[in-house]
Amino acid sequence: MQITFTQEKEKGTWQFIIEHADLASYRDAVIKEHQSTLSIKGFRPGKIPRDIIEQRIGGLKLTEEALEKAMPDFLDQATKEHSVDVYGRPDIQVTKMTESSPIEMTVKFIKLPRVTLKTYTGLNVKKKEVKASEEDVVASLEEFRNLNAKETDVDRVSALGDKVKVDFDAFLDNIPLEGGSAKDHSIHLGESKQMYIPGFEEQFVGMKSGDSKDFTLTFPKDYGRKDLANRKVNFKAKVHKVLSVEKPELTDELAKKFGDFKSIGDLRDRLRKNLEEDAKRKEEERFELAVIQKLIEKNNFESIPQEMIADETERMIAELESSVTHQGGKFDEYLASIKKSKEDLKKDFSIRAIERIKTALLLREVAEKHSLVATQDAINEVITREKEHHAQNPEMASQIDSPHYRRHVANVLTSQNVIHYLKEHNTPSKK
Repeated sequence: MQITFTQEKEKGTWQFIIEHADLASYRDAVIKEHQSTLSIKGFRPGKIPRDIIEQRIGGLKLTEEALEKAMPDFLDQATKEHSVDVYGRPDIQVTKMTESSPIEMTVKFIKLPRVTLKTYTGLNVKKKEVKASEEDVVASLEEFRNLNAKETDVDRVSALGDKVKVDFDAFLDNIPLEGGSAKDHSIHLGESKQMYIPGFEEQFVGMKSGDSKDFTLTFPKDYGRKDLANRKVNFKAKVHKVLSVEKPELTDELAKKFGDFKSIGDLRDRLRKNLEEDAKRKEEERFELAVIQKLIEKNNFESIPQEMIADETERMIAELESSVTHQGGKFDEYLASIKKSKEDLKKDFSIRAIERIKTALLLREVAEKHSLVATQDAINEVITREKEHHAQNPEMASQIDSPHYRRHVANVLTSQNVIHYLKEHNTPSKK
């Protein structure tokens, strides 16, 4: 078999000239499959002579089926011979096929970009020391008190510390603001500042049940929605209920009611531990991203094909849509609320998509260079564990055993191996 390779920017073409001898073993396999499935009077299953199979199916048809079976191996051979990897599905065109002369075939494909690893260790990315402050612990204890507070309807004006149930509508230039209305919305006065724009919460202090109010607020200059940043928005609001909030005292008895705690000191220690674990997890995520970003900056990447960027942005949009749906929202309504179309998102996501592609290429290259690709034993261990976990769900268990899921597990484990390697080799050594 002869394979000729030509390249034009991010695309490549292979010209195959395939001798029939190259297909012999694949043709044998195809014939055996037909022998086991065909039913011909006078012959037992699996015992149909080869020449009868060839007469019944046709020589050219058998050659087509043999070529189809051989394609994965032929493409693998081509990638190794020319040190090039294919992105996505190649375009395969058989240009000549007869039973008497070599088969000619053209394969056009998008070339997977390569990374030239120049610097990927010793970057000395610093990891921050993290621990829970006393203020964090006190805030968590306060949240614990809020969760266990007793609420009582009161017939008086609201004060800081109360909760109010309100309806409100927002208007921009006298037009109702999409996503700017709420019914029976609960606001904990003095405890919810981070949830609202400055000045919003304070408008409801001093109001009682049945009171209505119109007010205007200016959104912050750095507000997430650009169409609202530094804009004046009018609100119409009505209070339906005022509730006093009685927080429980932080006593040992209270701590015992809500978990395996002997005292309020035990609860405080647990909260501190949880806060520190959460802070460490977040710092670990930040550190990983910092290492990857540094590596992207320090190494050279071939040009990223537009097809790859388009596919990655589509994946990112699908992830966002799944997240919105999972939280009970509708994606069309979400897009309307941020005044964006899917095409707008594609443009917004393009830079991040390139970073994600470069990250994947970088991890792949390091994995191959340092033999960090997940082993079959490691993959099997995960598959076995997952199947045991879903033993009562046969449909899920069968999906876990599929080639697609095995590839997913292999990719996850390989990424974990590489991330661990990169973190170990890019942290300042302790003296």
